[in-house]
Amino acid sequence: MGSYPSVFFAGLGFSLAIAPANVAAIAPVAVSPSFDQSLHAQVTFEPPKGQKAPKRTTGGARRTNPRICQTTRNPFQIAATTPPQPLDQSLIALMPNSSSGSTIADRPTILVYVPKNPAKTAEFIVEDTNLKRVVTMTLDISNAPGIYQLKFAPSDPPLEVGKDYQWAFAIVCDNSLKDPIIYGKLRRIQPDPAFVNQLASATPKDRITLYKNADLWYDALTEMVNLQQTQPSVSTQDAWQQLLQSIGLEALQPAPFRKF
Repeated sequence: MGSYPSVFFAGLGFSLAIAPANVAAIAPVAVSPSFDQSLHAQVTFEPPKGQKAPKRTTGGARRTNPRICQTTRNPFQIAATTPPQPLDQSLIALMPNSSSGSTIADRPTILVYVPKNPAKTAEFIVEDTNLKRVVTMTLDISNAPGIYQLKFAPSDPPLEVGKDYQWAFAIVCDNSLKDPIIYGKLRRIQPDPAFVNQLASATPKDRITLYKNADLWYDALTEMVNLQQTQPSVSTQDAWQQLLQSIGLEALQPAPFRKF
């Protein structure tokens, strides 16, 4: 982001250190044989074992930012009498409240919901813990509202296995006030060869379960979105609704998917 220096992450992201993750190879996991009949029951995400479920994040939290190009002096100051902003009017990262997740992809896809707003562009960056910038993009959001897929360019360097990264997405407002911004954390994990073979021979629906059982949030969500677009059906709609409900974002179920 041209207007967001690397020290941005020093103040927001990695001061909230990512908990050490198990970077051992992901072993094969089981898939329910009745998946096609109960897809929606298979894709909810629970907190990792031994960790409490995170509390709902609102207001100034970075997964959800309810202030869109405000003209008030402090767009992040919410008075006690101000009613909560509806989710479909907020900038939202489609991920658990912990704002972190794992992936086996070298260039994972990240999903964000952009509400209707006067801005035309947004900026997306990814940095490692040393504040080395991996991705820098300026994106067209003139078709908002909708759910956008943030994808790495082929020329962007791949994520390194076992390394922590943080990404940020900001709407660029046409004023001098602070731009609405959200961020998340991710780590690339090395999969076991047997797990890779399972994925290669699995159907798209079964791959969602495989990713979910391995706690691979970004990969499961990407697979679900692809399924929504290539094989739309009542069961996939139910699965999408159930997945969003598991992270408290069921209000976004009707949102259209947009392309940059």
